[in-house]
Amino acid sequence: MKTPLLNTDNHWNLWKQLTDIDNNGQRPAIFHTWHFQQDKDKQETLKKYAKRTVALTYSTAKSRFIHSRPRFKETYITQTYLDMIASAQKEVIIVNAYFIPSEAVRQALKKAAKERNVKVTIITNSKETNNHSIGQTVSQSMYYDILTANKNDDGEDNVAIYEWRGDLYQEGTLHAKFALFDQRAAIVGAYNIDPRGDSLNSETVIVFENTDLVAELKDMVVSSDIKKSQKISLEQAKAFHKPPDIIDALKLKLAGFFKSQL
Repeated sequence: MKTPLLNTDNHWNLWKQLTDIDNNGQRPAIFHTWHFQQDKDKQETLKKYAKRTVALTYSTAKSRFIHSRPRFKETYITQTYLDMIASAQKEVIIVNAYFIPSEAVRQALKKAAKERNVKVTIITNSKETNNHSIGQTVSQSMYYDILTANKNDDGEDNVAIYEWRGDLYQEGTLHAKFALFDQRAAIVGAYNIDPRGDSLNSETVIVFENTDLVAELKDMVVSSDIKKSQKISLEQAKAFHKPPDIIDALKLKLAGFFKSQL
């Protein structure tokens, strides 16, 4: 059992006391201490979206709620990803803001692509949109390992990695975290495929099976997300993995020391 000082629940409760807006809509003093200023443009944009009416349709779906709390040594979400990748027969689409997959996840993706001819598509942030530059450096260094699964005897490429370029479309950081499997099931939630998601952050996801809902998510990925992303070539991935520039190589080396915290 952790001491009160190290207990993450205590940290969260303290942070909420410092940042929550009270019943009268007043912002806490900490924001004034930080010289906090509201961004009027963003405020107006939020108001515009808040006023929109969205036509909702409902359908049933077989669902599971999965929670992982690293402080209790829970790895349920990671296990779910590995199980669903291992059972995929046709297609895996992963859209994740901070993509720093473990060795187990990388091997599972490569095995699916190389041995079962599964089409694997990954979309994550680019250096232009990622708000964690060190994490981006480590993420890019792993592309090459995953893309080596494309070296099949028939020459067919089963793995594609895209970097989100929302900055070119007046859009910011990609913050989505979901995955689609065989157009039948999906994982949607707060979980990042990175070391923090595995061993530091408590996370939750919903796993559901509904072909219509999964098809809608896939259509959104194909019609919008991929079109606003740049496909990474094997040559680019190799340069990320072993940077030819000395400064970039040093940056990657230093980033490796912080990998467990990313």
